Amino acid sequence: MMFRKLILLFAFPCIVTALSAQDSLLSYNNSVKYCIKGITVSGIKYLDPAVLISVSGLSVGDTVTVPGDDITKPIRKLWNQGLFTDVKFSVTKIEGSDIYLNIYLQERPRISSVTFSGVRKSQSDDLKELLKLRVGGQITESILENSERLIKKHFREKGYLNTQVDIIQKNDTVIANGVKLIFDIKKNDKVKISDITFEGTKAFKASKLRRKMKKTHRRDFNIFKSSK
Repeated sequence: MMFRKLILLFAFPCIVTALSAQDSLLSYNNSVKYCIKGITVSGIKYLDPAVLISVSGLSVGDTVTVPGDDITKPIRKLWNQGLFTDVKFSVTKIEGSDIYLNIYLQERPRISSVTFSGVRKSQSDDLKELLKLRVGGQITESILENSERLIKKHFREKGYLNTQVDIIQKNDTVIANGVKLIFDIKKNDKVKISDITFEGTKAFKASKLRRKMKKTHRRDFNIFKSSK
């Protein structure tokens, strides 16, 4: 039997097909059913290949149509994990009706260190405890967004309502795929209330309403701690 080695690259959200000049077997005009005889994973350093294959939903022995949704759906499943910056499938070998697949994955960078600028050391220690970012953990958009939200909430509770947080990512030249996370924090001035006025109230006196509002500091949004 003559074996043909063809490479077919699938990238999400687009699909790129690379074929030899004399063979159009895997073109979209000629989708073919194959039985998966082997699945390999490349490009990863820290994750378990067996787990990733399981997440893709593909198994040795499955019948798949190539090209088609049988390949694009597993790509979406892996992409939606949020752990990768690149997901590609390739056909490494075809033997009759048997096909061998490779999954190429580019892992997101990992945290090599976490530092805070613009705040005192004691505040940096508090923020490290608050964020609980693990050295060696992967950096995802949700982790960065949640970290920024927690930092702003932390200082908002102390009266700094206009806190700005810039997240800087610097490649670590010592650790492969490592990134140094730097949180540049500008607390800006505290917000203080100089006076409170009430309009449209007839049933209650302003002095009584002010007394009731003293309990506001029990809430998360405690801007009245520094009020005059």
